[in-house]
Amino acid sequence: MSLLPRSLEDFRSHNYWDDFFRQRGSRDSFEWYGEYTDLCGILHKYSRSQHNVLIIGCGNSRLSEDLYDIGYHSITNIDISEVVIRQMTDRNSRKRPEMTFTKMDVLKMEFPDATYDVIIDKGTLDALCTDESKEVVSSIGVMFDEIGRVLKPGGRYLCVSLCQEHVLRCLVDGFVDKGGWFVRVHKVLVVSGRNEEHHGLPVFTFVMTKAKPGLPVKVLEVCLDNSEQVVRVDSIEQFKTEIKSVQQYAMFRQYMRDYHPGDEFQLTLWFNRSATGGIPRYSLTIVDNPTSVHVPPNNKYAAFIVPQGRENEWLFVTPEGRSQLAEGAAFRRLAIAAMHRDQEYVDLQAVKDELSGSVLELAPQELPPKQRVLFLSIGEDVGHRNIVFRGASGLSGEFVVEDVAHDNGGRIRRLIFLNRDAVVQSEAKLVMTAMPERVKKKKGKKRASAGVKEQPQVDISHLSCTHHKHIICCLAWVNGFRQKGCRLSILVIGLGGGGLISFIDRHIPQIYTTVVEIDPSMLDVAKNWFGFSCSNRVKVFLDDGLKYLEDMAPTGELFDAVVFDVDSKDASMGVSCPPPVFMEAKVMANVRALLKPGGVFILNLACRDSSFKVQSYQTMSANGFRTILSLPVAGELNEVVVALTSDPATFFQTEKPLVASPGRKSEERLRIPDWVIDNVKHIDDVIRAACGETDNGSGGTNSLLDLSGPLEKMKLAGPNCMT
Repeated sequence: MSLLPRSLEDFRSHNYWDDFFRQRGSRDSFEWYGEYTDLCGILHKYSRSQHNVLIIGCGNSRLSEDLYDIGYHSITNIDISEVVIRQMTDRNSRKRPEMTFTKMDVLKMEFPDATYDVIIDKGTLDALCTDESKEVVSSIGVMFDEIGRVLKPGGRYLCVSLCQEHVLRCLVDGFVDKGGWFVRVHKVLVVSGRNEEHHGLPVFTFVMTKAKPGLPVKVLEVCLDNSEQVVRVDSIEQFKTEIKSVQQYAMFRQYMRDYHPGDEFQLTLWFNRSATGGIPRYSLTIVDNPTSVHVPPNNKYAAFIVPQGRENEWLFVTPEGRSQLAEGAAFRRLAIAAMHRDQEYVDLQAVKDELSGSVLELAPQELPPKQRVLFLSIGEDVGHRNIVFRGASGLSGEFVVEDVAHDNGGRIRRLIFLNRDAVVQSEAKLVMTAMPERVKKKKGKKRASAGVKEQPQVDISHLSCTHHKHIICCLAWVNGFRQKGCRLSILVIGLGGGGLISFIDRHIPQIYTTVVEIDPSMLDVAKNWFGFSCSNRVKVFLDDGLKYLEDMAPTGELFDAVVFDVDSKDASMGVSCPPPVFMEAKVMANVRALLKPGGVFILNLACRDSSFKVQSYQTMSANGFRTILSLPVAGELNEVVVALTSDPATFFQTEKPLVASPGRKSEERLRIPDWVIDNVKHIDDVIRAACGETDNGSGGTNSLLDLSGPLEKMKLAGPNCMT
């Protein structure tokens, strides 16, 4: 005979269980859902040795024997199988004379009302609740009524279960919806090693406490992590969701026992939600290196801790960056852990200690037993983050302005949108500046002399965003830039922190800028936290950029350059900037109408959707932009696009191969006109001159000079590209 049932219906048959235990014999205990060592912590928390205990569906488990041996002598065991009851009686009658075994159906218990303090069910509910047929649901209802009848007021039903979805629904219907019970669920912590390793699913213990008569209650609580902190939930749906998340994580752990070359997986770690206010503690990304990456044989698995405040950098926030990080670490699997804002972290060692258990759970199965996971990081601390401002906007959602430490020893300020994967909208370098302290005058006393304190100030002579440097480089394509007394006018859609505008206003005095920003909150942030201010060369209009373009196109006012540096509010489109509507034909027509002869359109483009990029090029080309150049931003998703009305053929030169052969053809390469190269040198000279007059000694700007570097990386793009 096979021990496996022919159908689920067999689980409810006493004949099946008689044959099952007859074949297994009396000495071969079968432990459903774990050993005593796995369950004892929860069992002892909700029972006492003097309690009158009933174990339903006892089988030949050693659980009642282990409880008896530590002092629980008032234990009654029942089971539907006469065979197993006889076996267990023979096994225990001499050693444990006060413990009884009785053949009895849990649906028809013969005990008086309110007999037991505790009822323990280890797998019996799961065996009986085989499906959601009318017959099964009815019998489970009878079982729950019987349990409620024989329990004393204040007594507890401890149900150990895998908690399949239909079982969970039965538990909710039987104990939550009816009321009169306090319901709590624990995840069983594996100690013996047989639990989840055996079947890949987590085991739960439901604790149903019978309320006293006349006390209508509906209390739902969960305790599902290693912290053993009990958290009250507000609804049945949340209760179910918490349980399902644990089950999904267990399946994920099983899946992660194998390598998945070239893939990455993300999850959130909470840890003690009651203590952290329901805020995530860590974000974890698991990256498995492709087989093409050379990894030393012993480098199976490591973890990398991202310093606070740097989790939004390209290396850590993009799949491309994380792949590069994993390749550089040279481990087959790398777990990348990022700390969350609004959480406190003592030091790097404390973070390692906190993460070690969760990180080890996600180790590949080939990691040697008891081997500790190697932790990697940058520096010897957890990094620095200081949130200086929080805000919310109806257009941009919640955002923060925070100061963080950089790996070069300096500090930077960032504007971060929290509702779009924590996008860094703006970034600026900080310098420490001596500022007089404000001292309040106390009544009846002389005002104390004000001291001096160093405070962080934004260095507007420094461009932190590389794409802003590229935008300035692209301005060199404006004809007549170097003419004496030339006054250039540019229109910029999107202000952000105002770093680009402040830099241009300070260092390139021949440029007059009109800025259009739709969000008043961003203008306030730029002024209050990023050193932005208007001047006689900078005007700001609070308006919808699309509407402004449409209104201005027929007026005849023209610009030397139109710049789109505006982010998309909809992260689901696969486009970070600009919003897709900005690249529609009517918008490009308005842009073209606003440009002077020889004017340029400059676009900060960041998207993973290649079809959107191609469509954008085609739309620009169809609206008079005959030459489209692309300047990629190294290490980032962004590229800066400059669109010209000139014929693309004027920017090519043909290079013939040194050795002629049938397989080698001439190549067409972009030829940068001399006047553009001269304009770049002119812009560099102007900025150098301005820095010489205003440099604060920080050396911030000098590192961003030499625009010829980006110029050399330009390439032709778009539908008219002749490559």
